[in-house]
Amino acid sequence: MFERQREWWEETSVAGKVVAALLTLLVLAFLSGIAYISSIWRETEVPAELPVVHEAPVNDRDFTEEFTPYADLSTAGKRILNKHFESLGGRASISRIRSLRIEGIIELEEELQRDLLVLKKGGDHLRLSLSGPEATIVMAISPEDAWQSIGRAGRLLEVKDMDPKEKLDLSDSMDLVTELLLAPERGWSLRYLGNRDFSYKVCHAFEVEHGDGHTIRFFLDPKTFHDIGREEVYKDEDGEVVVMRRYQSDFEKVDGFTFPKTVIIRENEEVVQKIMVESVSVNAGILETAFTRPAFAGSGS
Repeated sequence: MFERQREWWEETSVAGKVVAALLTLLVLAFLSGIAYISSIWRETEVPAELPVVHEAPVNDRDFTEEFTPYADLSTAGKRILNKHFESLGGRASISRIRSLRIEGIIELEEELQRDLLVLKKGGDHLRLSLSGPEATIVMAISPEDAWQSIGRAGRLLEVKDMDPKEKLDLSDSMDLVTELLLAPERGWSLRYLGNRDFSYKVCHAFEVEHGDGHTIRFFLDPKTFHDIGREEVYKDEDGEVVVMRRYQSDFEKVDGFTFPKTVIIRENEEVVQKIMVESVSVNAGILETAFTRPAFAGSGS
């Protein structure tokens, strides 16, 4: 797989690298965008008979008002979810996030690394940049436009409309906050699954199911309540079942919010990407021009 991805960058045409970049960028810690098969969960579900986790003390508070949108969750689920939100910086504070700027490096293997820049604003603006010696690829979506460009050494080589499928995939990745917080307002199903195993650790597990069948499981550390892992199951183009797991670690507080600085992506237990976040800026102010299609002769507008 690594050799194939290297060939994409070193041997394919510059235009063809847009697709390769899209496949790479979609696995970023804050992104998702694959068609998932919810019924597969029933076939691969981890047995429920796991050791009981010793939970960190929680305040025996009244969740009735604050967690009214989570009416379907058990009291235990609400308490654990509250602890998770507190570990991120607090539910109210998280809701006030208006923009994110994330810089880092994505590694496909030791000798194949690319600089990564993600800009998100307002929940409806997204810009992704992937830069290497051979090219810089940019993809941007706003309510007014969806475009992608390729450049080299500061010179634009191509600007065109984003493919409709790529736009749909990336549109699913525009949210600023976790699906665990968004589930009630989006009408998504949210279940507390109790204790489940993830990476040889028994964690608190939640499952969010979108209306389109996209299902994702979240695994929270029993001590820190950080989101240390996610698991998604889907079928590839050949109809083969793929289990994608995301491992998050090296959590740091930035402007009062907690983010993972290291993210490892595995597909069927094979490491396919490692993302090292170097900096995160919250509500720093991102100009609208960052999402504006650049002027270019022959643009697909």
